[in-house]
Amino acid sequence: MASLTGNMDPKGKVALVTGAARGIGLAIAKELLREGVKGIAICDILVEKIENEIQELEKEFGKDRAIFIKTDVSKEEEVEEAFKETIKMFGNLDIVVNNAGLCNEKKWKYVVSVNLNGVIQGTLTALKYMDKSAGGKGGTVVNMGSIAGLGQGLNITPVYNATKHAVIGLSRTLGSDYFYQATGVRVMVICPAYTETDIIPDSQQKPDVITYKDEWMDEFYNEMENHKPPQKTENVGKGVLHMIREGTPGSVWVSAGNKPVYQIEIPHYEKLRV
Repeated sequence: MASLTGNMDPKGKVALVTGAARGIGLAIAKELLREGVKGIAICDILVEKIENEIQELEKEFGKDRAIFIKTDVSKEEEVEEAFKETIKMFGNLDIVVNNAGLCNEKKWKYVVSVNLNGVIQGTLTALKYMDKSAGGKGGTVVNMGSIAGLGQGLNITPVYNATKHAVIGLSRTLGSDYFYQATGVRVMVICPAYTETDIIPDSQQKPDVITYKDEWMDEFYNEMENHKPPQKTENVGKGVLHMIREGTPGSVWVSAGNKPVYQIEIPHYEKLRV
């Protein structure tokens, strides 16, 4: 665990959030706008209704503070272009939240491309533009993990769970003292518990989850019945904001049950002996 801080006040900063057209990503974008970021890039592959969302954001937070950039995070060139366009529009970049993700076990290669490769690409591109040793000014990266990456995932989503384990490992490594001192970029990871998104919607909607075998969906519903009601996306947004303000490089945080986000420590492997 890194011992350095790198705390940041979001006011006046520029942010880029992937997967931000809805759900957790949109909630994060709204929290950052409330805290006074100068500008924010909402990056997503979804273009339906995004114009209405941007209009609503402009109505609530003011004109020209939020832009939409169509971005498929599984495509390196689109991620690169999103960063370039954000910097061109707002002049710099301080905060990156790699949030885009999905759960489709039948298209598992695409899940890996988005949930893991997309986070890697977003983090490395953030380092490219923020790295102090390369002329940048430093910054903050928050990656979207999950309690699924802490051994608390659903039994019927093994590929999704694996990607979240990997995101936590990536973030902890790039958040080490070595990388932070070398780059001035603070990398952290947040692990939401069950949250009201398209993956786990309210009872009126069909979940945006596709299991490897159709009959495994019965197990999905059985497992969900044993969990508490999902938290609101706004709680995760507030958690990310707290991390940006106070989180240390390499730190791992959990957002659960509509309660304040809290930091956890992953023990040395010797302490895991049974």
